[in-house]
Amino acid sequence: VKSVVKTPDGKLITGQYRSSFAIYHPDGTVTAKRLFKNDGENSVFGLKNIDDCHILAVTSTRILSYNHCNDKIEKLYQYTEKPQTVYPSIQYNQGNYEMNLIGNTGSFLLNLYPDFRIDTICFFPQDIVTTYFRINEQQFLIGTDNELFVYNTTSGERSKSIVKAWIKSIIFTSQQHYIIATTNGIYVLNKGLNLLLHIALHNGLRDAFVYTVIEDHSGNYWLSHNKGLSCYDVGSQQFIHYDVQDGLQSNEFNTGAFYQHEDGSLYFGGVNGVNQINPNVIFKNSEPPQIAIHQIFVDDELFETDSAVNEISCLILPYYRNTISLDFSALDFSIPEKNRYAYFLSGVDKNWIL
Repeated sequence: VKSVVKTPDGKLITGQYRSSFAIYHPDGTVTAKRLFKNDGENSVFGLKNIDDCHILAVTSTRILSYNHCNDKIEKLYQYTEKPQTVYPSIQYNQGNYEMNLIGNTGSFLLNLYPDFRIDTICFFPQDIVTTYFRINEQQFLIGTDNELFVYNTTSGERSKSIVKAWIKSIIFTSQQHYIIATTNGIYVLNKGLNLLLHIALHNGLRDAFVYTVIEDHSGNYWLSHNKGLSCYDVGSQQFIHYDVQDGLQSNEFNTGAFYQHEDGSLYFGGVNGVNQINPNVIFKNSEPPQIAIHQIFVDDELFETDSAVNEISCLILPYYRNTISLDFSALDFSIPEKNRYAYFLSGVDKNWIL
């Protein structure tokens, strides 16, 4: 899955690599739509709702308007002859659609009019533009495969690098912060583009190759990467991680394959399908499970006792019987593979040992 959109009539449409659309209908049926004969031209890298029946789609060679109500391509523009891997960020601005594309001669930021005329806003012959964000009428944040900078369309000037990494996505949050998803974690910038926080492996992120960040309706950040999904609680500055054991399509997700519906539902696409998440109904179990001790071994021999092992609160042994081991488990069976244990030996250990 390379792109995702949910239509006003309840269809979930995913853009597929080399196979156009998969359309998930509200009644549970799924249909496939193949746009072109050549597999190389059928990759759909970007999707955007136009109205109740039309979506804007960006493929490896074309931009098109597809009517999903009557299964018909209604407008078509070919921007390159050779199929390209593109990372289109499609944004609506004053009646037109803007997007970044990679053509035969470089990267473009384009303005698409309703009649499918196209103007070039700016052109970058030496850069692979992977995403962008409009700051104002003259300035854009431009993300490439190696840096983030500001470009001024009036002067044609670009700023120095703000972030050095492969830029995957850019969002502007309710807290007036820019969140930059990169191959080196995420960068939080204030409105003046000054660095506030760099979140990566050193502060709990499970994988630094981040494809996407979405801010949910509670102000928390959802990150897709190559080790599942992570939710960053802005208040506590703590992560909750999810992987295939929690029901994800795979641990690996994809660039550009995300969508946030107006009802708060989040959609993330990856190498094996798409996941829908409703952050408001996710159960978060913060209570540690009870620990049960099943057996005690002393000098590698089973310790016999008249009472239940789990009821023993004190064990007195002669000094020469000093090798002790315990057989124990956590009494939480929802996803037992994710139970984690730590132990601490008073008088010997200085910290808990995981």
